[in-house]
Amino acid sequence: MKRIKTFPFSSWPSSTTTDEAKDCMQSLENGMLLSFPSLNFQITPEEQALFSSNLVKSNRKNISFDLTTDKMKGCEASQDIEPIIHKMIQRFAGLSVEFVENILPHYKEHLITGRTSFRPVEIKGRENPSYKKNDTLLHLDSFPSRPTKGKRLLRFFANVNPFEIPRIWKLGEPSKQVMKKFLPKVKSPILGSRSLMNRFGITKSYRILYDHYMLHIHDKMKQDTDYQKNAAQEIVEFAPHTCWMAFTDQVSHAVLSGQYVFEQSFYLPIDAQESPEKSPLVYMEKLLQKNLRT
Repeated sequence: MKRIKTFPFSSWPSSTTTDEAKDCMQSLENGMLLSFPSLNFQITPEEQALFSSNLVKSNRKNISFDLTTDKMKGCEASQDIEPIIHKMIQRFAGLSVEFVENILPHYKEHLITGRTSFRPVEIKGRENPSYKKNDTLLHLDSFPSRPTKGKRLLRFFANVNPFEIPRIWKLGEPSKQVMKKFLPKVKSPILGSRSLMNRFGITKSYRILYDHYMLHIHDKMKQDTDYQKNAAQEIVEFAPHTCWMAFTDQVSHAVLSGQYVFEQSFYLPIDAQESPEKSPLVYMEKLLQKNLRT
């Protein structure tokens, strides 16, 4: 499976030609993962000396940061260490937003900046309360409490592991094949259930039909042990000091091992795509022959 497109960008931000920018955009919309093996997010010696899985509160798997409010959550560090961690995550957020907007100028005016996270905990062997939260299993991203309402989920990653340990992913089959397999197994939502979930705060906003189907596809993929074993898949290693990016609602993936990784999320309205028909929402509507935006 050729699912990865490599680009030589090496600076923050990177200057791109019109052809390079178009190649980045079209590759993403075609379900490719973009790899940047020469792009290194520099960690200062002061920051690296603080790297420890003990930075995260016991009930969390990462430290999260909101660039719009400048607030950080989930950090279990002393008062003298926390500002250093905050400044590091803040710096990554600013650089990654600038980088992504620069290589994807067609999206720039439409991208919505989401959460930033720092993940100092090793994912391999981590206990999960449910298979639904086990990200070492192949899945398409969909989150139970945060409906996207059809917006694309674009995620940018950087491996900053100071011990030269790669982040290991598994890439699965194309999303169209995933949907053809699992969509027929998803039942329609119970009448009124989505309004009640929104009213009682179970979801942060109203879950449209698309979000309902995507979430159940996510769960059924993880639950199907035969699928996890036999679906077409390949192992990918992301070396330390490298970055990568993908529409993770379209690229079937699993995270097998690694720690000390940054991630920046973005949301993109499908109408801002060059080819909206390549979005999961439009393809799913075509399969089901009905409007999923309600």
